Amino acid sequence: MGKSFQKKVKQSFFLYALIPALTVLILFSLFTAFLLRLGVVNHNRDANRIVAGRLETIFDAYTGELERLVQNPAVTVYLENGTGETQLYEILYGFNAEREVKCIFYILDDRGIPLISNAWAGYWNKNDTSGFVSFAEKMGRAPQSSVHGIRLRGYQEGQVSLFSFGRAVIQGGRPAGYIVLETLSPGWSAVSADTQAAKTIVTDSFDNVIFTTDELVRDSRGKFNPETDNELFEMNGSQYHMVSSVLPGYGIRVYTISSFITSQTTITQHLLFFLVSCVLIFFVTFRLAGSMSRQNTKSLAKLMEAIREFQRGNLEYKVVLDSDDEFYLLAQEYNHMVQELALLLEKNREVSDLQRVTEIAQLEEQFNPHFIFNVLEMLKYMIYMGTDTETVAGTITRLAGILRYTINRDSPEVRLGDDIVYLEDYLALQKARLDERLEYTVSIEGEIRSCRIPKFIAQPFVENSIKYAYATKEKLTIGLAFKKIGDTLYIYIRDNGEGMTPEKEREIKTIVETSRPGSVHIGIYNVHRRLQLLYGRDYGVAITSAPGVGTEIRITLPYNEQ
Repeated sequence: MGKSFQKKVKQSFFLYALIPALTVLILFSLFTAFLLRLGVVNHNRDANRIVAGRLETIFDAYTGELERLVQNPAVTVYLENGTGETQLYEILYGFNAEREVKCIFYILDDRGIPLISNAWAGYWNKNDTSGFVSFAEKMGRAPQSSVHGIRLRGYQEGQVSLFSFGRAVIQGGRPAGYIVLETLSPGWSAVSADTQAAKTIVTDSFDNVIFTTDELVRDSRGKFNPETDNELFEMNGSQYHMVSSVLPGYGIRVYTISSFITSQTTITQHLLFFLVSCVLIFFVTFRLAGSMSRQNTKSLAKLMEAIREFQRGNLEYKVVLDSDDEFYLLAQEYNHMVQELALLLEKNREVSDLQRVTEIAQLEEQFNPHFIFNVLEMLKYMIYMGTDTETVAGTITRLAGILRYTINRDSPEVRLGDDIVYLEDYLALQKARLDERLEYTVSIEGEIRSCRIPKFIAQPFVENSIKYAYATKEKLTIGLAFKKIGDTLYIYIRDNGEGMTPEKEREIKTIVETSRPGSVHIGIYNVHRRLQLLYGRDYGVAITSAPGVGTEIRITLPYNEQ
């Protein structure tokens, strides 16, 4: 055992402590990364919904204003005779002042030539009709509804996108002129200013970019056409999330694109935190594992050393533990047992002149340190394998009960019920050690537990069944039966071992009947001899065996409750 077992306990504790901690850290990191990416996705979807909603509100406002303007008498009068220009300017400027996204307004004649506008003087020319003729033709083809479209035009130092809203003014069943409201795309910046999208792009149905917060997304033709329909894509070596939506009735598509760079930076920081945490957990767990292994194996090591001293014949060795667990109880029971055993040996020496008493005492006092050693080895294995505390404590309690029962010298006879409890504890410990290869049953007929019997009368035969029958069977079954017939108590020990040949059975019966001890079958002889010394030759042990079937031991003794 020693250091090797301590090392195994240390390794087990280290693994059992480290694996859950690392699992929690890994799950936490993965969950955090998932939440960060999910946050980018959700924020981008919200941004797209906000931008699209704001644009739709702006477009609806311009469309509604066109509906009101074409029905305004001031417009009709101006187109008929050119009067009322001041009033018309007041109406158009008043509408424009209320808009967050401003516009340039035009009144066109029936040929599409601008008559009045609020545009900068150098921005338009009354004699230049190239910019409006095609748009006027479009309005003329749908005189009862508003039309819209995109135009590119030079404006001060650069080229901007103009998104135009137009409507024909009908007089006498035909267009008498047109009203055009043009919004400049730079004025749309406020639409996406307070969203969390990294890029906002607005295109028409032909992918022409009307507005963008990042001019790099335009291709050489001024278009934006993403190569994938997936929400996740790469652009310029970085990962992005893209959401698109269409404004119904306007043919406008709104894209919002958010970068994962920020979330990836946060994930990297979490990864560094995870690695540092792993190192700290590894170091702390390693130190704790060493301390725990030394603490948990200290008591067991002392008990093992006591067993070795006992095997050497040293009855003065005492186990001293400062713990308050089951090992302390086991140590106390062991010390008490050795002390009682030493006293008994001394007493036996004092009464050596009483041969019959001495013989009975010697036969009764059989203590098998190998059984205790095997159980302690089993306990060591259970602790190493991480068996639950309740099972280990139950095993220790059963062993303590066996030791206590062994050293109890109050009377040479005990209650049958007490001896049955001892046998059940003994078989339970063997069952724990041999697992599925051992099964046992205990049958008690009638209220006979108060019967007085010699102590350990059936134990040697149970031990022999395990020792000899177990070696030849994949699964050993032992049955114990206790019953009373008349004034006689019968105890049966049956096993399903290989049994004995007739020659072997006769040999053992000869040893039992002639009361000659044999080196191999000393246990059978001792029990039979003991019963005959106590109760006479009418009682003792009978053996029945059949090759390939098993062996039955029958013990008979007088039924006595006194």
